Amino acid sequence: MRKPTYHNSFWYSSCMVTFKTSYGVIQQSLFYSTVYSEPDVDCPSTNLQRANDLVPYYRF
Repeated sequence: MRKPTYHNSFWYSSCMVTFKTSYGVIQQSLFYSTVYSEPDVDCPSTNLQRANDLVPYYRF
């Protein structure tokens, strides 16, 4: 998903990881700027890595 900034001069990109739990789902989003992110962000793999880092803190 791509979203314009408040002044439309550049775009933010995002991707989402979803965890299925016994009581529903947990969705985690990663937003980044295509202008200020160096090097380029590999959104799906970066978000999955962050999700795996946070899994111990989620209650399933």
